[in-house]
Amino acid sequence: MKSFDDILNRNHRVELDKAWEGSKTRRGIIAGMTYIVALVWLTVVENDPHPYINALVPSLGFLFSMMSMPIVKDWWIQKNEASADATLAEMEKQEAEDSEQEKQDD
Repeated sequence: MKSFDDILNRNHRVELDKAWEGSKTRRGIIAGMTYIVALVWLTVVENDPHPYINALVPSLGFLFSMMSMPIVKDWWIQKNEASADATLAEMEKQEAEDSEQEKQDD
């Protein structure tokens, strides 16, 4: 069995992971890396007269998609919350039936 401190440490790590996933630092690093990779590629293929400007396209696309994620997440949660509640109720009902069956078997 895990100790209380182990559980607290795990919860702390999970909270930090969640914070990292939504952080502006992470988004900025990914956008910057995307820009650099696109710029290098556009420069290497030598088929683009404006690689510095055109490398912005995938980076801005990433940033715009990340900005829309909270909106999409809220919509998805609202849409799926009812089905999750129904599933939980079904599981609780099944658990109660199983418990009743065990009592009858004893």
